[in-house]
Amino acid sequence: MVVCERGEALTCAVHFYFRQRSFGRVYSFPVSSCHKSFMLIVSERERMKLGLPAKSAVSVLGDEPDDAEKWKQSKSYERLKTVYEELIRGYKYAKNL
Repeated sequence: MVVCERGEALTCAVHFYFRQRSFGRVYSFPVSSCHKSFMLIVSERERMKLGLPAKSAVSVLGDEPDDAEKWKQSKSYERLKTVYEELIRGYKYAKNL
């Protein structure tokens, strides 16, 4: 669950979406506090726990037919990136010995 300002909502939602452990929808809901408007970004599981109706969501990520495939590709890209970064760190360490 993430709370952010309206201007940051899309960026926050996309980051939240791709950081999920398993594929699922991410919802954005408008909320107000102290006379300011914010966006509440939640996963499908959190939305159900909180009892938030999907109809009141401003945007939903993960609804398109190819979204699951895009999510899987991004996850494998992140794994590869992590492995390469670790290899580079190990190489730099070995080089300094």
